[in-house]
Amino acid sequence: MARLLEAGSRALAVMEHRLGAADWLAGEAFSIADISLYAYTHMAADGGYDLRLCPGIGRWLKRVAGLPQHLPIQAQ
Repeated sequence: MARLLEAGSRALAVMEHRLGAADWLAGEAFSIADISLYAYTHMAADGGYDLRLCPGIGRWLKRVAGLPQHLPIQAQ
């Protein structure tokens, strides 16, 4: 489990680095990269990750959720 959490932290660090300087993960517009990573990333706090340490990711999550046709993903 520790290895998985460490790998997740590394992935979040890569995302944070990118989103600290850009609005979207790949290119200048919302893309499949954002769609693909949103589902897991928006639930990262439930997995034990402190997203308060990732302000770029936080802004990105709000940006994605604010898109006109965004449908919330809710765990049941």
